[in-house]
Amino acid sequence: MNTPRFRKLFLALMVICLGGGGVVTRGQSEGSVGALVNLPTGSTAHKRTRPAPPRTPGHKPTTQPDNSEQVDAALSLGDEQRAANPPRYADAEKSYTLAAKLGPKDARPYVGLGNLYYDQKKYAEAEGAYRRAGQLNPADGIAYARLAFMYSEMFQGGQGKTLDEAIAWARRSVAAQPTNYYTQVALGWTTYLKGNYKEAETAYRRSIELSPQVAALHIELARVLNSERRYRDALTPLNKAIVLEPKNYTAHFFAGIVQQKLGQLDKAAGEYLQAIAINPKASESRSNIGLIYYMLSQTSRAREQWNAAIQLGSTYAPDRIGLLILDGKLNEARGQLQDYTQKNGDDEDGWLMLGDVLRALGDESGARAADIRAAQIAPEYVGLKRPTLPGASAKNPPKSFQLVGTWRSRVSEFGQQYEITVRFAPEGTATYLMKDAMGRTATMMGTWQYSDGLLYERFSNGASGKGSINWVDTDNFVLTIIDNGVPAYSGIKRYYHRL
Repeated sequence: MNTPRFRKLFLALMVICLGGGGVVTRGQSEGSVGALVNLPTGSTAHKRTRPAPPRTPGHKPTTQPDNSEQVDAALSLGDEQRAANPPRYADAEKSYTLAAKLGPKDARPYVGLGNLYYDQKKYAEAEGAYRRAGQLNPADGIAYARLAFMYSEMFQGGQGKTLDEAIAWARRSVAAQPTNYYTQVALGWTTYLKGNYKEAETAYRRSIELSPQVAALHIELARVLNSERRYRDALTPLNKAIVLEPKNYTAHFFAGIVQQKLGQLDKAAGEYLQAIAINPKASESRSNIGLIYYMLSQTSRAREQWNAAIQLGSTYAPDRIGLLILDGKLNEARGQLQDYTQKNGDDEDGWLMLGDVLRALGDESGARAADIRAAQIAPEYVGLKRPTLPGASAKNPPKSFQLVGTWRSRVSEFGQQYEITVRFAPEGTATYLMKDAMGRTATMMGTWQYSDGLLYERFSNGASGKGSINWVDTDNFVLTIIDNGVPAYSGIKRYYHRL
């Protein structure tokens, strides 16, 4: 799977404010694609162009003006104008400005103005508005939290701010309102960017204690744990998020990533398929399930998913590189993978695909080096069997993992017709289903081993078998029986295709 896309999908800030401030999501920036979460509470308008959380509870002005109804009406109007599609920023600015004149001691209009400017990337104006809100109501941590988010975004964009400054605002927001989950999120986000995962984890866990029913908070915690490569630990908050929001695309996609890193390909594929059902137009789940099919040598399925991802606008390089590999263009794929891994060293699949290609081209030492790099990122995933590539030389015959999967053969032998379906599991167990022409079935268990073109099987009834395999391609082979205990079967050929 692709860590770069994972980062872009999940490094989203939960940016919210109260009192006429409505809601705002982070804009497109390096490492993010806006907020993907829905945080609970109060009613307020928000931008309809992308998902955004409702405003945070508990944000009250220090001094409620006598004409509070007029202030509330102006703030509500500003919210609606800002939430229009397209946003009516000029009108919203007038409404928030009017609210500030009607309630000169009310911090909410300035939060609204700050959000409005932040939407438009007018950072200087937004900072002035948020600072003014903090002056009017020092006990309210939301304006400080917004400054923390804005400073971190400016840092990411190389616009003159530092993470230390962002963290300082986050700490100030927590000091002002330690029991507001949003201030804890600000601290979690900024310390996460700094690489202080321990403090980020503590902050996110505190935010969950304060608002346990918010699925997005559990996803944010899982993101921190994933960055620490604590993949099993990350599953707990992700599963909780899915319980809270079964149709949450982000939770299912992220769970797929974590399961894939743990080498649980069936479970990962299940999560990706659920994510695709929720959002068929998202390309990243198709990219990653394509990688799973590629690993299992199910080339037609891998090709289908990668082509679908590209048609949906995917810019993930391994989608196109994978198609080159499937077409046998290994030298071209090698060059592109070498370039890709130099720029994206945290993508284990880039390294693994490079190892596959180098091994097929006879560069065993280079392949091992690529595998080692991948193992540093996701050792359990790397421990799985890898596919044998089209165009591999005779010195590199198909390995045992080539057989992992489910196969079927329809045979006519000694006057009888029947169907054999066998599933070879990666741990070396096998399940055989026999069905005759009348539809009667029988099941048998066994074990299998494949080496140097020879398949060795031992069945639960004590019998054993030996056969040679001639590969037609990665999804089809011809099995020639050498010895199964019945001499009459020696030399019989059976054609198997992958299901």
